[in-house]
Amino acid sequence: MAQPSKISVAILLVKNQGSTTMNVLILLLSLYVVEAALKCPKNTTLNWDDVMETFYAAKVQVLSVGAKGDQYHNAYEYIIDYPMFYFTRRTMYHTRRNVPIIIRIDQRCGPPLTKSKFYAIGYYWHNAILFLRPFEDLSNEEKRLLDSKPSKEFA
Repeated sequence: MAQPSKISVAILLVKNQGSTTMNVLILLLSLYVVEAALKCPKNTTLNWDDVMETFYAAKVQVLSVGAKGDQYHNAYEYIIDYPMFYFTRRTMYHTRRNVPIIIRIDQRCGPPLTKSKFYAIGYYWHNAILFLRPFEDLSNEEKRLLDSKPSKEFA
């Protein structure tokens, strides 16, 4: 026998309890929508707005590709190295000390990254990835955009 879905359970609650459980229904539906939402890194052409939204950007190399289907919602897990930073909103010292060396990207976000390949990566915040593109696919204009944003140095 099939398990009832979250929504059908919520509808049954509303029918049996009245208006006080309407809040429960709304909460369950909002959780369902949040669960279904998927935030993938942008992998199309970069523009000025992308660069301005970025907390820091770097050139990274994939050192290791992890197994699929772990406790992180079927994400690919990668160990990465940062041979070069384009810019940061913090000091370079702070950024280098605090960058994530392990990143996880949902399998539904496209093909997996390739070991030993270089990528351009930009973060909204410490580990929330805004964009992730193969470095060899960046146009000269995109490379110029990444180089044009100055780092904030307070050292």
